[in-house]
Order: sequence, then structure tokens, then C-alpha cells
Amino acid sequence: MDETKKRLIAQYKPTGYHLMCVSYSPDYRYIAVGSVDHTVRIIDADRGTEIHCFAGHSAWVRSLTFSPDSIILASGAGESILLWNTQTGSQIHRFEGLNSIYSVSFSPDGRKLASGSIDKTIRIWDMETKNEIRRLKGHFDFVNSVMFSPDGQLLASGSDDKTIRIWNIETGTEMKRLVGHSNTIFSLSFSHDSLRIASASEDQSIRIWDTETGKEKKRIKGHTDWVRTVSFSPNGRYLVSGSDDQTIRIWDTETGTELCKLGGHLNTIWSVSFSPDGQRLVSVSRDGILARWDMTGLAKQLTSSHQPETPLIQWLKHQITTLGCLAIQTNVPPTDYWIPENLPSDNCGGCLGILKPGRKFCKSDLSPDSKRLYTGHQNGQIRGWDLKTGKPFWSVKAHNNKILDVALSFDGHLLASGSFDKSICIWDLETGSLLKRLEGHSMPILSVSFSPDGQYLVSGSFTRNIFIWNIKSGKKVRQIEGSSYRVETLSFSPDSKCIAIGLVDNTISIFNLEIELELYKLKGHT
Repeated sequence: MDETKKRLIAQYKPTGYHLMCVSYSPDYRYIAVGSVDHTVRIIDADRGTEIHCFAGHSAWVRSLTFSPDSIILASGAGESILLWNTQTGSQIHRFEGLNSIYSVSFSPDGRKLASGSIDKTIRIWDMETKNEIRRLKGHFDFVNSVMFSPDGQLLASGSDDKTIRIWNIETGTEMKRLVGHSNTIFSLSFSHDSLRIASASEDQSIRIWDTETGKEKKRIKGHTDWVRTVSFSPNGRYLVSGSDDQTIRIWDTETGTELCKLGGHLNTIWSVSFSPDGQRLVSVSRDGILARWDMTGLAKQLTSSHQPETPLIQWLKHQITTLGCLAIQTNVPPTDYWIPENLPSDNCGGCLGILKPGRKFCKSDLSPDSKRLYTGHQNGQIRGWDLKTGKPFWSVKAHNNKILDVALSFDGHLLASGSFDKSICIWDLETGSLLKRLEGHSMPILSVSFSPDGQYLVSGSFTRNIFIWNIKSGKKVRQIEGSSYRVETLSFSPDSKCIAIGLVDNTISIFNLEIELELYKLKGHT
């Protein structure tokens, strides 16, 4: 089947005019589009219906960016940047007296907003005071694109002067200048780990750069006209581009090969945006069409190719029995099972190795075969680590706030993540795709745990209430009213009939699900 017909979900004409920019909200609910009719429209991401129409600009709307919590939308057009409340539809603030804004970008924590314009500068705004806190100078021509790195440490800008600049956010100094394009740079996109940046140019090429060295890693060619927009997929494995040649192309970021080409638009494609889980793509064009695309089926299998071996736990148990022994142990059993051997080390006695995610780390869980480790981070990302090489093999932007817990199912096929954003995500580890997003808690999720029979997930939050979810349906099937103290951790019994609840008052409660009664209250921790 033709890829365009296979992947096209729907097409809309929100305004009847050219559409300049598009952005998916971090909470999956909205698609925002900016038009040459000076309006911004908020579209329901599932139904395709218009929720809000924001009118307030007096020029083409060229750029849009959502705050991490999806509550604020910033739009740049002409001499102004406007801030909108996506829930009420009201205008929050207006930055005026600017000079033809071409690009806006929120920082990952939502505390800063960056803008690029034809005055050749980048401005950074404090979102609490609404004051300009820094102005970056260095480009010799229009600044067409600005973007914060996912880790919040860097800001990148692309310009008509054919260069990309990487800036230190705190000092405002230029750290790297990326040179190689032979014409205007229209669009930039950071990879999920902040280690790569992609650029789209009038020279008809896409380039991938190393943000640490500033060197070009890959040059991608295939479009037959100007490349207007580029975006990494949330897991960093794919790159999508849109061009004046009226096509959208999906590329493998490792090999640079074209995976598929999508038609459907009748004019220049100005902007593309992935859904946070990478399963959907939206595009807008000069033909006035907003198109939604299915991006599933591009993912490669994430399972390890290693053959099953005796678990690492056996080795760890032996290490525990020898802790504190001064004499050299001569009765060490032969290691006829696999343990990590090549992890980066810090020469710490008894330490197998150190994994360095490069960002603050929150929670982790080990796969049943002890071959993979999954970590949740404060920037909302989940990473999968191959313990034979010590290198990450999977990464996804799971939440728009820090992850407070991760848990693997007993068969190792599913991963659950609980976040400060009050949601739980369940991931299929065979494909890396999001299966369910569970919402219902009114406060951050502190703990998640699968039942051994694979049917249920239990979650606890700051509200002291405990929810039990049916994994297959994604629906809440039971709610346990919490104690007088906050729930810190949860675990099912092996028969799935009881839950152990660790509380902030240093006690453990054993709760029977069949009779809905607390059986024991364990005290002793201090």
C-alpha cells in the first residue's frame, strides 16, 4: 500500500488560509496551529475539532510553543509574543515592541521563554516576572529558529547567516558555532538526550550535529527543494522533515537512510510536530491543510539479542554473604552465568560499574533476566540500558515532569512509570510504544507496582489514596482510601491477594484485597 494512504489519518482546513506552524501539546490533548490570517487555533488532538480561536496578532503567526504542563501556549507574530491559557482561552500576557518574531521556545522547566527575530538577536524572558533577562548577540542575519535542549542546559539558534549557534543559558555566552550549510537555516531540533541537533536548510539538506564537539555527524539529502522543517522523534531514532518539494520524509538517524516518503500536501510544508509518544505526527502547509499521520510501525524491536542465562541475582547473593570478610574468599563458586563486565568503573571495590545518564536520576528497575536496566529521570525521560555494554539502547520522553517511580511487569514485557505530572504510563518494551496513559490521581504519583499475575497495577500518590488499575482496559477498578500518612511505596504479594504499603510514618500496612481489610500494621522502622 502507498505510504501516504497507509499513514494518513485525517486532513483538516482550520482557517482556509496558509498554515505556518504546528505544535503538539505535551499532555497529548491539543494541536496548536498558527496561520497567515493572524490567528492561533487550538484543535482537539483526537477529534480534530476546534476548541479555541485566539485572535490578537496583527501579522502572520510564525511560531508556537507549549509550556511543559500544556497550560500556556506562546505564539510569535510580527512585533509581539502572546501568551494564552489553553484551558480558559484567555490571553495572559503580551510582549510588545519587538521586531518580526520568527521563533519562540519554552525551556523544559517552563521558567524561561526564548525568541528569535529579524533583529539578529535572541531574547530570553523570565516567565514569572515577564521581564527580559538576557539578550544574545552574534548572528549576522535573521534568526529563524530557537530551541532549548531537553536537559535545559543549552539554547540553539539557526539563522540566515548559514550558522547554528549553541549558547550557555546561564552565562549567555556562545559555546559552539556550527558551520557547514551553504544557505539559510530554517529549522532546528534537539534529540531527546540533548547530544545531537538536526538542522534544515535552504541548501536542500538536513544535517545532524554533535552538540558536545560541534562537528557534523551526518548529512542527509533526498529533498529536491528547500527543507523548511525538521524534528527528531521523541526516542531520537527517527527524523522527520518537510520541504518545498511538497513531501514529508522520515529518516533513520543512525544510517541517514530514507524510511518512507509522504505526499498529501499540495504546497510547501512549513512545520511538523510529533506527539509526545512518537505515534502521531502533524504537519501544516501553505495549502492550508493540517494533516495527522500514523507513525507506528517504524519502531524496531527493543529486546536484547542475548541468550537467557542464570540471573545476576545469584552472583549478588554470594557477594552479600562475603561482605565484611577480611580474609580472601577461596570458596567462590564458578561464574558459569553472565554478569556485567564492561561497565565504566570508578575503581570502587565490589562495584560492577557506573552508568552515567548525564542528568539527575530518580528511579530504576532491573529486567527479570538481569540484562537490562530501566531508569526514570527528573526531566521526564525513561532510558533502557544494556548491562553487557553499559550503553543506553532506548530512551523516550515519557512525562512532562520528573518521574518518581518505574516498575517492570514480572514477565519483563511491560514498564510502568509514575510521575510528578500525576499520570502513569504503561509501555510495551517489545516495541517501545505507549500502551496506556492512566489518569485519575490528583497529586504526583509516588509508587507503582505490577501484580505477579499480570492483570493489575497498583499506584499511590501524595493524596494517600491507592488506585488499582486493570492493565488491559486501562481503567481504575478499585480505590483504597489511604491512611493518615502519605504512601511512599507499594508491592503486591506473590499470590496477588495482598498489598504491602510503606508509609511515611515508618510503618508498613498489609492490606487484603479480597476482604478489603488491613490485616497487619508492622512497626519497627525509625
